Amino acid sequence: VVQPDKSILATGKNAAVELYELVMPCDQPVHAIRLEALKHKSFVGGGTGRGSNGNFVLSEFQVAVSPDQKSDFQNVKIATAEADYSQANYHISQAIDGNIDRTGWAVDGNTKFENRVAVFHLAERLQPDRTARIRVQLVHRWGGSHHIGRFRISLATRPVRSVPADVNAIVRIDEAGRTPEQSSRLTEFLIEQYG
Repeated sequence: VVQPDKSILATGKNAAVELYELVMPCDQPVHAIRLEALKHKSFVGGGTGRGSNGNFVLSEFQVAVSPDQKSDFQNVKIATAEADYSQANYHISQAIDGNIDRTGWAVDGNTKFENRVAVFHLAERLQPDRTARIRVQLVHRWGGSHHIGRFRISLATRPVRSVPADVNAIVRIDEAGRTPEQSSRLTEFLIEQYG
């Protein structure tokens, strides 16, 4: 069910394994795709997953394109993936390894009830003059209903800059609680990126 904030809330039967598929038009260049796993009060602990413990495992994140409204979809290579958090032994890179199995991206959703985000960088930019439709598939094959329960997909129409893990951690700290070293590191990063 599409929510007012354009996120999608999974409802109905909670199957052991699941495949979510979205098809959208391509009217601008696309460099990357952002996936947000969002909390919802209907899930265990108000977290992001539909698993009985509140966690999810995204086995594979797949992207395909079609040049028009009738042609078959062709897979698109994802060069890299990064996430704000990955559970031990369930790193985001396992969601783009080509293996649809009991591995993938997980986020300790049974103990960390937080929104999560991943960015999938495409190997080549998608161009609207060659791509009419984009298909995104979220494959959940771990079992035990470990699916993302609420999510939002965004298309990056400009190149995406990666943020180092240490800077990501600093940004999460309230400004008043940062050490002088942390503030200095954040300033250094911003100057590197934006001058």
